[in-house]
Amino acid sequence: MNVLRRDEQTGDASVLIRMQAAHGYPAHRHVGIEEVFIIQGGYRDSSGERRAGEYFINDAGSAHHPVALAGEDCIMIAFAHGGIELLTDARRGDTVTGRKGETFVA
Repeated sequence: MNVLRRDEQTGDASVLIRMQAAHGYPAHRHVGIEEVFIIQGGYRDSSGERRAGEYFINDAGSAHHPVALAGEDCIMIAFAHGGIELLTDARRGDTVTGRKGETFVA
């Protein structure tokens, strides 16, 4: 993940994300809306599949655990208004707390 812009006061962040094919990004909740444009590949989450060329908005308060589709890395740009909050990792049973706009390496 490359942080392109981050506002410490508001938590807003613009990031370029690459997920390896068939690998996931940490489960998280959106503090504000998140605007996403998929450049290459795609991912799936509880709401379905998203593919290259799609622009969409994740609602404030929505949560998901995106996993890149098999066969091609997923590259996307995301604008997280207010940042994100990391959620429990169900596989390990631990909770990771995030701050508004917190960044991490997936």
